[in-house]
Amino acid sequence: MEIFKGEFHIYVQQVITGAKPIAVCSMTKKQIEYAKNYINKYYKGRIKLYINNQDVWIYKHEYLLKVIKSLPEQPKTTFDHWILGKAFGYSDDSIGEFLKHV
Repeated sequence: MEIFKGEFHIYVQQVITGAKPIAVCSMTKKQIEYAKNYINKYYKGRIKLYINNQDVWIYKHEYLLKVIKSLPEQPKTTFDHWILGKAFGYSDDSIGEFLKHV
């Protein structure tokens, strides 16, 4: 659970500071409850969670929920990979390097 907490706290910090627009973690039910309680206690109104099955999406701006729901689940095209890279805060250079190997 401690490793999960560390990973989750890093993602929250990246989103709250704007380093990443969106972050996502797969979580157990116990971890989801922890995440919800943590956000409500420390970031209520500043960070949002969208829970879809066991995936917990962390985001700051309301409009990003529509983006999250529109993201491709199984990226196939260059655009699919690019949009996912942008959503998770990667630079165009990093996305371009990734696409060389896809």
